[in-house]
Amino acid sequence: MNRHRRRFSAVVLLFFLASGTTGLVLEVVWTRILGTVFGNTVYAASTVLTAYMLGLALGAAVLGRVADRSRRPLALYGALEVGVGLYALVFPLLAAAACAVYAWHYRTFQPGFAAFGAVRFLLSLLMLLPPTFLMGGTLPVLGRYLGTEHREPGQAVGYLYGANTIGAVAGCFLAGFVLLEWLGVRGSLIAAGSTALLVGLLAMGLGRRRETIEEPVAGPPPTVAEASHNQPLSDAAFRCVMVAFAVTGFCSLACEVLWTRVLIFVLLTSVYSFAAMLTVFLAGIAVGSFVSARFFVPRLRRPLLWFGVIELLVGLSILGSVPLLAQLEWIDYHLLQRFGWSGRWQAVLAHFADAAVVLLAPTLLMGAAFPIVTACCLSGKVPVGRRVGQVYAANTIGCVLGSFAAGFVLLPLLGTHQSLLTVVALNLAVGVALVWQAGGPSLAARSGLALPAAALAVAAFLLTPSDVFHRTINAYNSPSEIVLLREHPTGTVVVHDMPNEERILSVSGVTVAGNDFMLRTTQKLQGYIPLCLHSDPKRVVQIGFGSGETTRVGIEFGVQDYTVVEICPVVFDAGDYFRELNRGSHRDPRVRRIIMDGKNFARLSAKKFDVVMNDSVYPGTSGSSALYTIDHFRHCRRRLAEGGLFSCWVPLDLRPAELRMILRSFQEVFPHTSFWVASNCLNKHGLILGSLEPLRIDFARLDAVMRRPEVAADLAAIAVEDAFDLLDCHMCDEAAIRRLVQDSPVNSDDRPRLEFSCANPVSEDGALPYVLGMLLRGRAPIAPCVDGFQDPRSDRAELMRRFEATTHVFQAQLAQLMGDAGQRERQLELARSVNPGEVHVETCEAELRREIRDFRAALAARPSNHVLALRLADRLLMASHQREAGHLYEQLVAVRPPPMPTVFVRLGEIRFRLGETDDAVRVLQQCLEFWPDSADAHDRLAGIHWRQGNPRLARTHIDEAVRLAPENPQYQAHREQIVARH
Repeated sequence: MNRHRRRFSAVVLLFFLASGTTGLVLEVVWTRILGTVFGNTVYAASTVLTAYMLGLALGAAVLGRVADRSRRPLALYGALEVGVGLYALVFPLLAAAACAVYAWHYRTFQPGFAAFGAVRFLLSLLMLLPPTFLMGGTLPVLGRYLGTEHREPGQAVGYLYGANTIGAVAGCFLAGFVLLEWLGVRGSLIAAGSTALLVGLLAMGLGRRRETIEEPVAGPPPTVAEASHNQPLSDAAFRCVMVAFAVTGFCSLACEVLWTRVLIFVLLTSVYSFAAMLTVFLAGIAVGSFVSARFFVPRLRRPLLWFGVIELLVGLSILGSVPLLAQLEWIDYHLLQRFGWSGRWQAVLAHFADAAVVLLAPTLLMGAAFPIVTACCLSGKVPVGRRVGQVYAANTIGCVLGSFAAGFVLLPLLGTHQSLLTVVALNLAVGVALVWQAGGPSLAARSGLALPAAALAVAAFLLTPSDVFHRTINAYNSPSEIVLLREHPTGTVVVHDMPNEERILSVSGVTVAGNDFMLRTTQKLQGYIPLCLHSDPKRVVQIGFGSGETTRVGIEFGVQDYTVVEICPVVFDAGDYFRELNRGSHRDPRVRRIIMDGKNFARLSAKKFDVVMNDSVYPGTSGSSALYTIDHFRHCRRRLAEGGLFSCWVPLDLRPAELRMILRSFQEVFPHTSFWVASNCLNKHGLILGSLEPLRIDFARLDAVMRRPEVAADLAAIAVEDAFDLLDCHMCDEAAIRRLVQDSPVNSDDRPRLEFSCANPVSEDGALPYVLGMLLRGRAPIAPCVDGFQDPRSDRAELMRRFEATTHVFQAQLAQLMGDAGQRERQLELARSVNPGEVHVETCEAELRREIRDFRAALAARPSNHVLALRLADRLLMASHQREAGHLYEQLVAVRPPPMPTVFVRLGEIRFRLGETDDAVRVLQQCLEFWPDSADAHDRLAGIHWRQGNPRLARTHIDEAVRLAPENPQYQAHREQIVARH
């Protein structure tokens, strides 16, 4: 091949790299758009993926034949890319039409699961078949172009496949980490479609300038010169290779699904986690393909044999990845703690490292197989385009079946562990069969190759630990006991029994319910607040079932028509383990259960409800952020009957900007918005309440409801003892919220800002105090919204007295989060003085004692765990056990790399309180050597220098603290004091 030809081939590879990038971005964006049409269930996503890959397979098979008759294959490739780009630009219009048809069909026919799935698949196929058909043809068309004149066509096609996959790696990274966050869904679609259009136009222009390949259009298809050392395959051998390559495609996609199901327990279900896993998966395939094409294919004498060897190695490497899964917690610890990794990109790098440890070796081998297979199939005088199309189509169809079978057949029947072993066995069987086939006619030769491979496979199975998946699933709840594990296509449901006798329910690694005091507070008030404040709730829908306690509240309250929408049906099976909470609500025939994602239900249903409860999970988990968009809130508004209430659970351990974004999106739809938080514990959950009319509360009705024996007893268990206590959960009114969110953006389906923001890790200590402080600055009494008092003057005064007392309780909780034990105690004393016998003071104190007991027991079991030691030290500090806390902090500051700044700051505080001022200054200065951006350390040094009579240094440090954390009200107050006295 001359230099000019090599340069031109490099240009073609660049074109195909760009195709891979745009193709992957379009796949991600189309899946998101159709997710808003068909729902965010795994069934809907699988349907879209199946339609997508079927289009690729069909396009490869059909257009591969067309490529052999083309006089200008490069121009044909350009035309395919132009078609993809144009289709991408008009896709939103087609999606809107599909949405209208889908909604009409649901409301008109109320179809069952099978019929609904069939319509979804048909619409997906109609939407995705045209562009994916064109995409599927690009590899055989360019393979025909480069492979015809190449001595090693398998190498040329391997380069193409590798370039396209590298482009897919770039597309996956850009979609997951850049484009969707910066441009939104439609912006990303326009960018990718425009790029495909540009690539297509350039390829068409370049293809028309090139000499046409001299062959009659109607003549026989072009073939390649026979390679010097590869023997042509017989028809029977070719069919064997195609079946084997389809099976390997089946195994590779099945493994991807199964790996993902386990890795999410370590990486968690954020958008970045999935992007990292897919990027590593594709990167391994791309590098493997390039290495194989460059170094192996030209040297292979028996490619069929090596295809079998590669498949054996793939199977063994997958088995080898299994024990590594249980080590990911240890790997994360060393990356994040030992190397001091923190922040957004450092956490992303940890995700990549986790995925690479498990996925990289198997995917490198998977990628190496494609050039070897093409070397097998393109040996001899064969039509290039048709053969490449057949190879690609066979593998793609196998991928479709593998993805479907892993999620919908193997997982429910066998579970993740046995499913992965089954797939590995299939991979190894294919490898042994190929080695046997390549052994030649001699039985001895075949046996000599195949029997050792089979023996190695059996030995590997026997050495694989059987409990590795349980250890991985339990990575972040250890040393809990797993008492229930149910795997379903929609999620893995696990019930953990903790050593402190608490029981929690998690779905795909995310805690959704439990029996501890805070979770029970949330589960009860999610039901009682809207039900008690509505004048007559007869029809209620609850999105998300959890432990079933909220549903039990609604049934016992007397709701006549109660509907639960749950995406994962096996969540109801876990209800047997929470009977004390749900009292059988998970099997109550009065509850109408709809297995569907809540967003799709709100959009498709035509029914009206008095109360809609959006009981979702943390918005950083994949799919859950869709339940916090302005679009979803609008659909829920349409489900409200006249006078209806909409409630939305929201976590408080978010960044303040993230909570403001949710509140802004909510208030754009529900102008009359209020925010509710119980002060009975250090609560990490709140409730947003919205209505279309101003909130008016009939105190007489509420008091009567609260006096019902069953309601009174149920709420007394969480220290909500009367109507005043329930009303005192009110935190902010609509005016305060409007002031709070006036400069915040909204979260929407097109601009899913919240999903990407929440994917960036933030510690509880780094978020909750700022959110609680922000809410306290806007706290407003509920009294103006209440009427119907028996004694208006006395009752309003009682409301205000409770409000003042619990404001002090909240201030004490904020002081606890900030590490200020003295301020915590002062605020609790103020709460007692305002409301003698304030029950929430006692529950907060009991919570602290309970946490100290639990952390002591946990640290005794795991004495080298620094996280447990820090949490215990923090609680001891709040309980005024300063010397014991100081001893633990001293041990932690000696750890290298150094722990978080909080450890130094709190040790410095203890030293100062014990009169060891010089030691306190030394510890805080040491903190700034390691963590120069620690606002806490600057704030504490400012206080010490001020008390020592050094106002200049005090002013320097407090100014730096305010600069580093401008939203912290405590630093602002300290600065005002120093400036006023300076």
